[in-house]
Amino acid sequence: DLLGGTDADQARCSMVISMVVTDLLESFSGMLWAPIRSSSAGGPLEYASNAEMLIEAHLCVMEQRLARVEALYAERSGPFLLGGTPCVADYYVMNLACIIRECYRCECTAPRLAALHTAMLARPAVRQYLSSTAPPRARYSNSPQEQAVLNTLRASRPLRI
Repeated sequence: DLLGGTDADQARCSMVISMVVTDLLESFSGMLWAPIRSSSAGGPLEYASNAEMLIEAHLCVMEQRLARVEALYAERSGPFLLGGTPCVADYYVMNLACIIRECYRCECTAPRLAALHTAMLARPAVRQYLSSTAPPRARYSNSPQEQAVLNTLRASRPLRI
């Protein structure tokens, strides 16, 4: 069962999915769109004058939330959220771990997230999928400023987890 067998496991899994999707992936996506939001939401001129501050705020949010995900994984033995077998939340966290490795400079001291990444890459179906096709260039949004924002993120201070 990819959500876990007990009610507590299912709640734990749902909480992590919510944290990853709502807090982390939406923050990442919002950052990609920041330069071209409408004037009521900041607009290009406001982004240009506050880009450094916005990126620093984004990095702080990411660090806080990732520390919480790391702490949740540390509550159980094994590389997966629920222990020795993966649940659906692990696939979301794996996706996030890949985005972090591709889009940010990192000073990663998160051993549980690193262990999850390694364990997921060792899974036969994941390994087969990744080896079966050449991965296309990552495109995370349809933002016309995506590449510029990614370059800025990579050039900013490291994400410390």
